[in-house]
Amino acid sequence: ILQKLFGWRETELRKWLRKLGSLFPVTKEANNEVITPYHKSLADWITDEAKAGEYFVSAKDGDRVLAEGCWREYHARKDDLSGMSDYSVIYLSSHLQAAERLSEKMVLESDERFVQERRRRLVMRNIHLLAVAEHDRWIFEKLQHGWRFGAQRDNSKKVHPFLIPYDGPPDDEQNSIRDYAMRRELE
Repeated sequence: ILQKLFGWRETELRKWLRKLGSLFPVTKEANNEVITPYHKSLADWITDEAKAGEYFVSAKDGDRVLAEGCWREYHARKDDLSGMSDYSVIYLSSHLQAAERLSEKMVLESDERFVQERRRRLVMRNIHLLAVAEHDRWIFEKLQHGWRFGAQRDNSKKVHPFLIPYDGPPDDEQNSIRDYAMRRELE
């Protein structure tokens, strides 16, 4: 998003990121690079003008810049929201709120296509957690009905090999659990 906001080329972005050093590492989140403070205390310090002095960064100004950039992206792509960045879809409403652009936030939240796209992106971003929760629910239900773990499935004896933590079943079973959790969540 920084690259879009400031119109930087890839090399300019990388040069700027190197200056941040280890205090603001770049990590991967849902296939996107995210800049995060090394520790929350750093973020608290840098946004406190009295403590940070010349290093102060205004969170309010940041919200205004991000709200404007994401709002421009929304307007440019509102006919095809699938072309919007995950960041803009997920955080635009929050930045509009923080920047006190409430009329635009109301427009956004009354756009049913946007609301559905945001929900879809949030589900996709958290599908692993949803799948783990669904598997845990299924195990609990099985155990409540007298099932137990066993190497071979046997319905008559109430034995099942997948009464184990989510990461235990084979990939095809995990995919099935993820698909089921996603369908349930998007209904």
